Amino acid sequence: MSILGYSTGAIALGDFTHALTLLSAYNFNAVELSALRIGEMEPLIDALPNLS
Repeated sequence: MSILGYSTGAIALGDFTHALTLLSAYNFNAVELSALRIGEMEPLIDALPNLS
């Protein structure tokens, strides 16, 4: 089985929630959550318990 996925940073630079919204319309096997800047880390970490 091939794994196909995208990085949220490649879809919506700096906005993982927007990227996840865009990606939800497709059936991917994997998503890489991207937080490349220090200001992106806390919101991403805070959201982790609610992501499914």
